[in-house]
Amino acid sequence: MLEKLSEGQEQIRKNQPDLKTLAALAGLPGQLERNAVSNEACGERIEAAAKSVTDAVAKPTRSIHRHLHTFDIKSNWVLFTMSGLILWTIFSLFIIDKLNNALACHSDNDLKYRHIMMKGGITAEGVAELQHLFGDNRDEREIKEMRKTVEQYEQAVTEQAEKIQQANLNATQAKQLQQKAETLKNKK
Repeated sequence: MLEKLSEGQEQIRKNQPDLKTLAALAGLPGQLERNAVSNEACGERIEAAAKSVTDAVAKPTRSIHRHLHTFDIKSNWVLFTMSGLILWTIFSLFIIDKLNNALACHSDNDLKYRHIMMKGGITAEGVAELQHLFGDNRDEREIKEMRKTVEQYEQAVTEQAEKIQQANLNATQAKQLQQKAETLKNKK
């Protein structure tokens, strides 16, 4: 009977949980809720970390490079030399401009003189006309035309002078040949 009793007790124990088990089972819903909240928070932290890693990989880091160039004059002779070169350059440009203006003025005066020589003289009205043409309201087209006309005239005068010189040379040679012929004729 004792055996039956112990078997019965074992069967009761098997069918009935002990107090510890019952207490553990009673706290199980709270524990499950805490685990769910904890799992959810952990999942959110994992997602945030994954997103930050993905963003870091997607956006390459750019480093900013700043190049600063400085010009440091450590001795006075460099400063004086550079200042002198700059002043010399400015002075040279000023002189070149003045010489260029003077050359243009001389070129204009030369063309005026050649035009007057081509016309064989000039009147006061002609001088006023030339001054107006070469003055502040320069007419480059008219000046170019005048230069072309003067050059053509000078070319024609040069050709005529060459022809006259050639004619004089031919006349001189003809005269010499005639004298030679007369001397030969007189000798016979």
